Amino acid sequence: MGHPIEKPETVATAIRIGNPASWKRAEAARDESGGLIDMVTDDEILAAYAELASTQGIFCEPASAASVAGIIKIAALGRVPADATVVCVLTGHGLKDPERAEKGSLTPTRSSRLPPTTAAVMKALGW
Repeated sequence: MGHPIEKPETVATAIRIGNPASWKRAEAARDESGGLIDMVTDDEILAAYAELASTQGIFCEPASAASVAGIIKIAALGRVPADATVVCVLTGHGLKDPERAEKGSLTPTRSSRLPPTTAAVMKALGW
């Protein structure tokens, strides 16, 4: 953190930028808001990605889930007051990275085995 990364690798492809052009503006926003710039692992991003989908019905791309992963991380460290209002902006829809959704699915081939009918989907969901 705090320096350019020559060849960054992450599942969050939309933020795979090793030396962003807006670096100084990001630091200024951090300083003006009293916030922080931190990092999260791919595992933390994917856990937030799955959590958003399974508990909130939000299908975002991994780059958007990174902000939620960050809040989860710092909250677990006790660095977020219990009465804090937290806003994470999730601008990237999950269809920007459909391969990730397929890789992360608990049953990746289940949908490919269903007939393309409402009745088949309802039955598979137990409805």
